[in-house]
Amino acid sequence: GGGGGGGGFIVPSSWSSQPDPSTARTFHVLNGSKEYDMVATAFHSSLSNSDKSTIRIVTIRIVTIKRIENLAAWTCYISKRDALLARAAQQQQQQQQQQRQRRRAGGGGGGGGFIVPSSWSSQPDPSTARTFHVLNGSKEYDMVATAFHSSLSNSDKSTIRIVTIRIVTIKRIENLAAWTCYISKRDALLARAAQQQQQQQQQQRQRRRAGGGGGGG
Repeated sequence: GGGGGGGGFIVPSSWSSQPDPSTARTFHVLNGSKEYDMVATAFHSSLSNSDKSTIRIVTIRIVTIKRIENLAAWTCYISKRDALLARAAQQQQQQQQQQRQRRRAGGGGGGGGFIVPSSWSSQPDPSTARTFHVLNGSKEYDMVATAFHSSLSNSDKSTIRIVTIRIVTIKRIENLAAWTCYISKRDALLARAAQQQQQQQQQQRQRRRAGGGGGGG
């Protein structure tokens, strides 16, 4: 087989040992397994009637349970879940700080370990999205301005378009949840493209080695 790639995702223990980052796959969950019982119990509990004034009798039989392994979607979910948890923790911390500030006036900060652009602040807040003015003349400003101006180029070479546009300000949005989701989907697309290229190369080899060879020159 061919060894696979990728990077340090913390996935459920019930997933395959090397989930494919380039595509989503489905697997039948074995009836009687711990995973099957957990999903079946959660499904049955979702059928409970919230209206206690009526009695509902329903007979439902589970035919099959399938697990979907999708690293891009899973990483996106984890990022957003962690952002929600961080926001809840931050709100609780702010409430505690407000009580302390009445007596001391202090503060603390936290957080971590995301691989983000070097132009971002040293400790981006995982609980919320923030905007920052980009300094005119900085490397980041020049890079964004150049990309913006190049997007204005006219694809129709038969006409000449003269437009005067002045950039007033450039702002950077730091949103860890959106960034992590983007990185996950980007890596999945790159992995899929690499896999397709590898398959094409293998097909070319199979014409010469395994199968029928062709001829000549």
